[in-house]
Amino acid sequence: MLQAYERIFGVHDGSKRTMVPCMDSSYYPSSLLDDPKISEVAASLLGDDFNYWGSDGNYYTGDTGWCI
Repeated sequence: MLQAYERIFGVHDGSKRTMVPCMDSSYYPSSLLDDPKISEVAASLLGDDFNYWGSDGNYYTGDTGWCI
């Protein structure tokens, strides 16, 4: 998964926030949507007729509560 993440976001130098369509950008992350462990959790929370709409990935920089 780390390699897929790095292909999606590239090298992040910390100078600005990076936002990309995360799950839709690569085969591996998008294949997780078909994983029974993931779909069962989503169905238990949202019902069997849930629908994946889209996603985005954010790599924050600066003084935010999301930085580690």
